[in-house]
Formats: sequence, C-alpha cells, structure tokens
Amino acid sequence: PPEAVMPPGQAWQDAAAAFVAECEAALWSGSRDGRGALTWLHRRGLTDDTIRRGRLGYNARSGNGRGPVGVTIPAVIDGAIWYVKTRRRDSDLAADPDADKYIHRAGCSAVALYNADTLQADRPAIMVESELDALALGQVAGDLVTAVAVGTARGAERAAWLIRLAVPSALLVALDADDAGDKAAPYWLARLAT
Repeated sequence: PPEAVMPPGQAWQDAAAAFVAECEAALWSGSRDGRGALTWLHRRGLTDDTIRRGRLGYNARSGNGRGPVGVTIPAVIDGAIWYVKTRRRDSDLAADPDADKYIHRAGCSAVALYNADTLQADRPAIMVESELDALALGQVAGDLVTAVAVGTARGAERAAWLIRLAVPSALLVALDADDAGDKAAPYWLARLAT
C-alpha cells in the first residue's frame, strides 16, 4: 500500500510559522544583509510580488536548529508548512565548497511536491527541480501553466504526490541539465507516461 505522507506536527508547524515570518521580516527590513539577499533574488529574476507570494525570507542567524544563514524557502501546501529550506549564501559556499547548497530546517519533512496544491485539471504543468525555478516560471507563465518543484531527493516520488501529478492536462518534465537532472528525468518520464 502507498506510504502516507503527512506534514510535520503542530508544534513544528507553529515554530516554523514563526521562523518563516521572522525571516520574511528580515528580508524586507532594509538591513544590509536583507538588501543583499533581496538583490540576489532579483538577480535570479524574481519580482517583489513573486518573492512575497513565495514567502521567501532571510535567515540572518545560524544555530539552535535555525539552519545556516541565507535565503529561506518554505513549502506551504494546503495551508501546512511541509519544509523550510535555507539556500546558503554564495560567500559561505565559496569558503566551504563541499557544503550542501540547501539545508532543510530541523524536524521538517522533505517529502513534498512544492506547489502541489496549485495543480489543476484544466491547466498543464511543468516539473522543475528547485522552488526558485518554480517561482520564476510561475511568474513568467502566469495562468498558462502551473510549476511544481520535485528536488532531487526523490521524496516527491511518493504515491500521494504522484496522484497530484496525474491531475494536470499535460505535464512537462524540465529538470536541470546536470547529472542529478539526467538521472531523475528518466524516472519521471517512465512513471508519468500515459
């Protein structure tokens, strides 16, 4: 039988909601670090409206389960926060090239299909790897398509998310042109073939 997928419990939800709100405020605070993170997001092509809609933020402090300093990306599906990722700053990645670029907040479920609750039967969808790519694509495409992000950890391969991926009128698999994308694309193409 399919494995059930559930968002983290209520205590984690409450703490994550407070963290997301704090990080959103830090991004828009006008502080030097907040302005730097906002500039980085603008350089990625995201508008202020898209950044706000995606509830992106800036984690200005590390430690105590907060994760690293960097841009925060929450996955809110059907009103629940499934995970919060932090994208490390480029300067920190340059100092430690072996560090992971994205870190999930402690205690969260990385098993989610970003934007899953936006899929519609009368609209095609595009599957990408990163949440930032999904936000940028949604910004450009508007109501023409829905963009979802599956990441590369294979967590979105659970039956609950596959069922949601069956909803759109068509689904384009557009993963990154790198080793991870090259490995994941055949799985999705075979799994979603009709």
